Amino acid sequence: MTWLHQIIGPDDGTASIAQFCARAAILFAYGLLCIRIAGRRTFSDLSPLDIIVSIVVGSNISRTMTGRAPFVPTLAATLVLVLLHRLVVMRRCGRTSCRCSPRAGRRC
Repeated sequence: MTWLHQIIGPDDGTASIAQFCARAAILFAYGLLCIRIAGRRTFSDLSPLDIIVSIVVGSNISRTMTGRAPFVPTLAATLVLVLLHRLVVMRRCGRTSCRCSPRAGRRC
């Protein structure tokens, strides 16, 4: 883990410019991964649960970016939240890929 801390810097907000740039690149890829896992439903229907998960994920990523939250534990907790959200959506829809939308006349 020391190599990771050399790349991303300390979690107290005192990282160098290069370390903040490394954090930005890593978090951009991580954000794309979270969006892929959560699916389009999170951003198309925006149920109350979807809004809460989106806000929490964005908040966690921003706190990780600025070094105000531990990097790896925060990303792990965020991934768990996104996976739980996906499982709830899948259970609600009754299949592995939920493409329900109110515009199509189907609700999950």
